[in-house]
Amino acid sequence: MLIVLIPLIRSTYDFIQSEQSKAQVSYTLLELRMPREVTQSPKAMQQVLSVMSTLSGSWHSLEIAAFEGQSHYYIRTDVKLKPIIEASIFSYYPTLEVAEVEDYVLRLPADITEAQERGWDIWGQELILKKPGIFPIKSYVHFEGSENKDFDPMSIFLEMMAKLKPDEFLGIQFIISPKDAKWADIFKEELDKLKENKKNPDGTPIERTPGQAEIIKAAERNAALPAFETYLRVLYAAPKTSFADSFASKAIMGAFNQFGSFDLNFFVSSKRLETKVRGKWYLPGPLSMIEKRVLHRKAHLLSRYRRREVPPKSYVGLWLTSTPFYRNLGGESSVLTIESLATLFHPPTARVVTAPHIKRVDSKKGGPPAGLAIFGEEADILKYLQQQ
Repeated sequence: MLIVLIPLIRSTYDFIQSEQSKAQVSYTLLELRMPREVTQSPKAMQQVLSVMSTLSGSWHSLEIAAFEGQSHYYIRTDVKLKPIIEASIFSYYPTLEVAEVEDYVLRLPADITEAQERGWDIWGQELILKKPGIFPIKSYVHFEGSENKDFDPMSIFLEMMAKLKPDEFLGIQFIISPKDAKWADIFKEELDKLKENKKNPDGTPIERTPGQAEIIKAAERNAALPAFETYLRVLYAAPKTSFADSFASKAIMGAFNQFGSFDLNFFVSSKRLETKVRGKWYLPGPLSMIEKRVLHRKAHLLSRYRRREVPPKSYVGLWLTSTPFYRNLGGESSVLTIESLATLFHPPTARVVTAPHIKRVDSKKGGPPAGLAIFGEEADILKYLQQQ
């Protein structure tokens, strides 16, 4: 009996500790407000992410959300880390404005019951890399080196979101946490297989093809970059009168497919959480309870998106967050390097025609220049200095 109870107690303790740690963190939502023109390439966002990769043990969320006919960029982070995040953004994007804003998810239904009362429907899914994280996706470096150098892959997302009606919502979340510097060691076996010198039956070496050599080069280059554990989540919500889940699903996968390479890596839908049921419990007709199971999946996805949830990893936590119609199997994360993440999330460059898809800032707010003369009575100046 004790042998059975010890793992159960340990799993329960891990779940409680994890939930308490989450509750102790206060988060803030920062909106990145774009200037009239962003001249920096995604390399600038890669540098911002490089700074964030040093904040071990922290969780952040990079988000692109479209509502009221416009797209918005957000970073959600620990309040204590806000100065570091802001400083890194201003260092590489000096014309960008960063504003602390009210959480936009408050505009969404609080739960699936409220969604039904408001006449809304929900679609969504979580995406994962098909292959191990040591194999990269096509990054901005690939696009900049292609024939169409003026193409920014972010334009597809913005065009897709621009087609939404004012009462529709579409959001993309990258929930990220820094991996340690030796993150690629767990993929050493895959890399060794690629680099293995194979031989013909007669003992002569088999020369690698140019394609195989390129895969090894890309994997080694990717392994040298800082990386994040990443949960990629998509949510589409709209009144049933304008709800079009087929548009959202095809458009989303189409937008992410541009980063895919069958030789390297590409995104697929995680079967653990999507708003459709694949199996029928091997029961006929109504007994399979398809509608009920789909509804519970939608409820779980909406909750995860609103809470920016990092799924529990203990089996007790998974059991406690399951329902009779949805068994929580946890989340599937991917390992994405700073280059890959910067490709997927960066301020649209000057190559992208964003108006009127993104509200632009006419001028950046900033403090007064150093050495600016102060006018006033001596008593007023003294009073001001004493307050500092």
